[in-house]
Order: sequence, then C-alpha cells, then structure tokens
Amino acid sequence: MYQYALAELPGYVKPRYELGFMSYLLGDFPGALDWFNQAAALVADDDTGLGAQVFLNRGVVRYLLEGDKRAAIADVAEALRRRPDYPQAEETLRGLKGSPRWMPW
Repeated sequence: MYQYALAELPGYVKPRYELGFMSYLLGDFPGALDWFNQAAALVADDDTGLGAQVFLNRGVVRYLLEGDKRAAIADVAEALRRRPDYPQAEETLRGLKGSPRWMPW
C-alpha cells in the first residue's frame, strides 16, 4: 500500500514518514533514516503536525545510528519550533542534553 502511495503521490510526506517509523520499529535504523530524510525534504515550513513528528523521529534515529548528538538536538529543536507544545520532543531534548548515554526507551 505504501509503495502505491509513493508512486501515486510522490510529493506526500505521510507515506515516507510511516515507512520510516515502521523501519525504526523493526530496528532498521539505516532504512528509517533514509525514509525520514526523504520526508523531511518534503515537509512544508508551516507544517506543525506531521512535520514535527518527522524531525523528532529523525533526530532519535540519527542519535541511535550515528551517535550524532548535535544533529539529533537540532532535529528535536526543529520539532519543537514547529510544535512548541510537544511533550515527547521536550522530554527527548532534555534527555539528549542531560545524559551522556541517553536512550529513547
């Protein structure tokens, strides 16, 4: 179904986000990062809903896959810029900034 959506709706964020999230849940962090990167490239500047989720999850995957805390913090900050009242992003940002070995679970 998602492959069909990708073919028929090439400019839509949602199928790329969903494939990224499924890849993340399955432990395929490289695949998740690829899908989240594709989704992030398509997110409109004023997207406060799905856009915030894209950046939050890309930040988490960047940290888990690459250990890049600075990039992860930048992505989570972008999620909060898009949706300032995003408790999961606030908690993630506190964890990334406060713990040298933070894990999202």
